[in-house]
Amino acid sequence: MVEAYYGYIRWGATAKVNDLATRYPQLLAAVLQNAPAPDFLAKSSSLTTSGVLATLDLATILNASQSISSEIELDQLLKTLLNIAIVNAGAEKCVLLLQVEEELQIAALGTSGQQPQILSAPVSLELSQDVARSLVNWVKRSLEPLVLADARENTQFASDRYIIQHQPKSILCTPILKQGKLLGVLYLENNLTVGSFTSDRIAVLNYLSTQAAISLDNSRILYEIQQSKLDLQQSNAFLEAQREASPDGILVIDKNRRVSAYNNGFAEIWDIPKRILDTNDDYQLLGFVLDRLDQPEEFLKKVEYLYEHPQEDSFDEINLKNGQILERASTSVILPSGEHCGRIWSFRDISEKKRTEAALKASELELRSLFLGMDDVVFVVDQNGIYLKIAPTNTEKLYLPADILIGKSCQEIIPSEQAEQFISVIRKTLDNQQTQEIEYSLLIQDREFWFSARCSPLTEQTVIWVARDISDRKAAEVQLKQQAQQLEEYTQTLEKKVEERTQELSEALVNLQTTQNELILAEKMAALGQLTASIAHEVNTPLGVIRSATSNIIAVFNVLLQQLPVLMQRLNPTQQAAFIALVNTSLQQQQSLSTKEERQLRRRLQTELDTLGIANAQEIADQFALLRIESSLEVYQPLLGAPDCDEILQVAYKLVQQSQNAISIQEEVDRAAKIVFALKTYSHQSQSEEKSLIQISDGIEIALTLYQSRLKQGIEVIRKYEPVPYLLCDPDALTQVWVNLIDNAIYAIGKEGTLEIAIASRAGQIVVEITNSGAAIPDEIMSRLFEPFFTTKPRGEGSGLGLDIVRQIVQKHGGDIQVSSQIGKTKFSVSLPFDFFLDT
Repeated sequence: MVEAYYGYIRWGATAKVNDLATRYPQLLAAVLQNAPAPDFLAKSSSLTTSGVLATLDLATILNASQSISSEIELDQLLKTLLNIAIVNAGAEKCVLLLQVEEELQIAALGTSGQQPQILSAPVSLELSQDVARSLVNWVKRSLEPLVLADARENTQFASDRYIIQHQPKSILCTPILKQGKLLGVLYLENNLTVGSFTSDRIAVLNYLSTQAAISLDNSRILYEIQQSKLDLQQSNAFLEAQREASPDGILVIDKNRRVSAYNNGFAEIWDIPKRILDTNDDYQLLGFVLDRLDQPEEFLKKVEYLYEHPQEDSFDEINLKNGQILERASTSVILPSGEHCGRIWSFRDISEKKRTEAALKASELELRSLFLGMDDVVFVVDQNGIYLKIAPTNTEKLYLPADILIGKSCQEIIPSEQAEQFISVIRKTLDNQQTQEIEYSLLIQDREFWFSARCSPLTEQTVIWVARDISDRKAAEVQLKQQAQQLEEYTQTLEKKVEERTQELSEALVNLQTTQNELILAEKMAALGQLTASIAHEVNTPLGVIRSATSNIIAVFNVLLQQLPVLMQRLNPTQQAAFIALVNTSLQQQQSLSTKEERQLRRRLQTELDTLGIANAQEIADQFALLRIESSLEVYQPLLGAPDCDEILQVAYKLVQQSQNAISIQEEVDRAAKIVFALKTYSHQSQSEEKSLIQISDGIEIALTLYQSRLKQGIEVIRKYEPVPYLLCDPDALTQVWVNLIDNAIYAIGKEGTLEIAIASRAGQIVVEITNSGAAIPDEIMSRLFEPFFTTKPRGEGSGLGLDIVRQIVQKHGGDIQVSSQIGKTKFSVSLPFDFFLDT
């Protein structure tokens, strides 16, 4: 039993040594009562030659061994080991090196009389300055202890840098082994005495090293267990955090149909009460879920199938009664051994995603229908002008059939001049990544077609080309030129001022063709084309009145030239005064009488003439009614008594009629001048685009004048003009705004209704509100009102550019335009800032 006891000690089986001492104390009494040590520790009972070391009994050694073996924490173990080694070996310095993979690293240092130092960051042996590296490497290779009685005299290690620098005396370097495997090296020094490390000390140190090896290995195993436990805890924490951070609702069911885990997302998606979740019973969860499903039978069937087939996974969608749509995914949990240990369910609410997809699909269908309804030519080409795609819209306007164009370059298809122009526009579009605009003509089937195209970047190497047939517009421009020339001929007979203004209008129409803003020019020219017929009618009307009045003047003048001198000679002075008074009074009567009022006036005059006793009272009353003489006939008594009274009144009426003809001529001339001025002002385009100070109402009145013929057919214009400051702006551009808005309002009103125009000053801005009584604008159209080329008018009546041009002009002036619409009231509000102004 004693031999076995010491054998276990040599092998480092501390637990077995303690077990034997506990179970067989009577058999080990001699050992436990400080009996002589075995052979391998026999030398520890003798004294050193210097007398420094006292006799070490077995109990002291076992006590030291127990102190080492009782330490579990690595740092405390290293401190205990260094303290015991220094005390029992009689060393001044002790260094402990531990084997880490293939390298020795200094883990702790101790000095006699001081607490050992545990290095938080171990130092490699090759970098250390605290030990004789050659000695340590020798022990590492040989796995045998090494003792130098006087390192200064040793020739084998005389070249060691540490020994040369520090000149140590006694050095002991011993390996720490466990079952032949190196765990570390214990390095000790004593610089006071030569040969201080005797065989007794070496034997004790070897025994303690054996115990230290066991404790170090146990400490390493404990550290690895603790580290594995910490890693497992961290892994579980990460999995828990990942599960809770997931946007999905997650449920984990073990192989016994028990709830192993779930996250808050699962409880929230299904709105499951906590009392049901706390049961951890999958059957209760399933019963709650089924009540919320649109098709519970299919759901249950799928669940049971997956539980019966643990090797299968699943992904599908389910519908809830409340309209929610969930994505359901199920995955089996299979161990590396192949054992099935549960199933993971995940649920994601995709209701909003489904609604978005449905909306996108509907929008796509709408856009596709709209696209197919376009009458533009649309195709995609690359940087070299090769046709890649062609839209199935208005294909009859293609230069060649689509199947021939695809894959070929425009240089192979169209004339070289147009091809070079196309390539230049395409490359400029790609270089600048900005839309380019171009107008060009092509000869298609022996007919010239004009196109207005927009080339926009699609990718870095491709563009989309949208071409609109503007042949009709080009023809309208030619017709407009012809009508402008006719208008100029019509106005040549007017006064010089009208001729000058007409000439300015002709020049303005020519200058409009060279303006840089092609969109505004096209819209304005289109509007002028629509207005030409009504404007020509408006000019012809005053010309007809002038022609008729002039004919009357000429005809009556010849008669009066003969009658008036004769008549004046027949009249005495009193009759002459009464005749002149009669003419002057009639000239002052400008009001127009209705048929009913005229009959009443005749009866009243006839009654008064009968009272005065005048013969032929009815005929004379008719004459006075024509002269608009209403009362006080006694003033004209000298004429009434004359036998030729009827002739005198006819001459007076002819004189009055000449004055009225002259007034009519003047009014119609002014009216024609006003129309021509409005047309000239509207069509004028300033080349310099210089701004000027104007009253905002001036441009609005010009627009109303242009549309006078349409307005007077049943549309009431209501003006609400408040005094506002003068505005610094581009008058021509703003006139274009009012023309477009008033034209749209008239179109919306139709034949009868009201057009209200209000001008006011608000918060540093001039606000113009144009309100019409037409039908409300539908919501689906409201958002697209200002899109280029979008129009609700029939084809040929609108280009779709009007409101886009209006918005550009308003924004160029730093303003804003808003629109609101309801039944019987559609309002366009234009706000323009007046940073620089003059008070009215």
